[in-house]
Amino acid sequence: MKLSVTIGVAALACLGLAARAQAYAFSPIGGAPGGAFVATGAVNVSKGAIKLRCTARFAGTADKSGGAHITGVSFKGGLCSTVSPTGLPWAAMATGPNAAVIAKVAIKASLAGGCGPGDVPISIGPSGVVTLGHVALAPDCTITGALDTVPPVTIVGP
Repeated sequence: MKLSVTIGVAALACLGLAARAQAYAFSPIGGAPGGAFVATGAVNVSKGAIKLRCTARFAGTADKSGGAHITGVSFKGGLCSTVSPTGLPWAAMATGPNAAVIAKVAIKASLAGGCGPGDVPISIGPSGVVTLGHVALAPDCTITGALDTVPPVTIVGP
């Protein structure tokens, strides 16, 4: 299972920032910063010994200051529907040419409890694919995966 977003993506990273100057910004490919996007893809979500392979969907907006907000997250497939986000919206900040952080990501599973909040590092490829490496959320969750963004979102820099 892959989670590149969000959980985040969620999530996409899904994402919110205060209006302030920053060197890097989220932007639709070929466009100016700002606008709604959706990120979907396969993610692996683990809580202790429980491991789920899910399809994740993150909805968000990129703001004109270059930040982003993840405003909605869902997980589908088998027991994945028991996993839900908490503390939305999640704010995201681009930190480099292909890197960003989604802040205060938290999830709960109705059968197993919650994890987070924690900051989730993501990478964003040139075609708008958001990747979550083996991301750990305390006390015992991990998320991995890749999400395609529509429209494709990338990071632009100075």
